[in-house]
Amino acid sequence: MPTLTESIEAMQAILTKVEDVYNSQAALNQKMAVIQMALEETPDEALEAALLETYSNANKNAELIRTASQDYEMKLNVRKMEK
Repeated sequence: MPTLTESIEAMQAILTKVEDVYNSQAALNQKMAVIQMALEETPDEALEAALLETYSNANKNAELIRTASQDYEMKLNVRKMEK
């Protein structure tokens, strides 16, 4: 069974990875927004529709990841206070 310190270190490593996933999702959202802006100059209805749905889903995913990250960070902080 891991010690409290080992448990905290493992949780911190997981939190770092979850935050990295969130940052990757945010970068993807930004890239899609750039494409949407570029499509204003050369419209393509099918691509715009696909990007709109994808962007909407990506924003939902980013929010889910952010919420999960915040919840996990709170659990980590509670563990740290036990130390």
